[in-house]
Amino acid sequence: MSNENLKLEIIKADHFYADENGLSFKVLENINFDLNFPSENSGYIHCFLAPKNSGSSTLLKIIAGLIKPTNGQIRMNSILIEKPTGKIVYIPEDPSSYPWLNVIENIKYVSKSEFFSSEPEDEKIDKILKLVELEDYRNHYPHNKSRGFRFRISLAMSLLLNPSAIIIDNIFKCLSSETKQELYNLILKIKTDLKINFIIATNNISEAITLSDSISLMKPKPGTIFDSIELNQANKIDGRYLRTDYLTIRNQIESKYENIYELNPGSFSI
Repeated sequence: MSNENLKLEIIKADHFYADENGLSFKVLENINFDLNFPSENSGYIHCFLAPKNSGSSTLLKIIAGLIKPTNGQIRMNSILIEKPTGKIVYIPEDPSSYPWLNVIENIKYVSKSEFFSSEPEDEKIDKILKLVELEDYRNHYPHNKSRGFRFRISLAMSLLLNPSAIIIDNIFKCLSSETKQELYNLILKIKTDLKINFIIATNNISEAITLSDSISLMKPKPGTIFDSIELNQANKIDGRYLRTDYLTIRNQIESKYENIYELNPGSFSI
């Protein structure tokens, strides 16, 4: 998998949407953000922790090149991003798959995109299937499968593109606790074993702490980044922080929010 140097820059990005009455409203305001993903050792996970209505989905789509910001620029390794490149792959909040195709056909379907010049090798697909734990489901049809199952398909499709980074848009919020933990472990394994970088948006503080190497803190209406924190993964034992370390990080995050934004029970999920 790709482990090249990756530098992401967001420069003075604003974004406006028009409502049904034609009135314009600002979703994102003055987003300035630099992130250097390290290429050595293992992958890296950056999280946008965003209360509801912070525009994080819009921001992720802008980073992926799916939409252009109203103002400002997005650059990857100094190259302007104005359309999807295949190097940064976006998995939406509700992962989709084609119900008339089985798992292996869904995964192979990504090879029809402009980013492929030839059919992917079966050996590579088999490795990816095993990695996302779908090797026993290659002939199953996903139309009646769970959200977590469909996410694994989307993740496999993303890995087939050999990306520099995979974007995951607040996908875990409707999953059971057991399924969440399974997918957290899967993402952390892919990050380490394949040196894949991830950019994740969530409104779950615990999720951000569990997964991230660094976190950008966003506030809503309009969405903007107001602070960030670095996490020391070396402090984890068997992939988890000690409770005292976890509470220290959580208190630090909540304190930063309380200084600039009135927290309420609906701000974040649990």
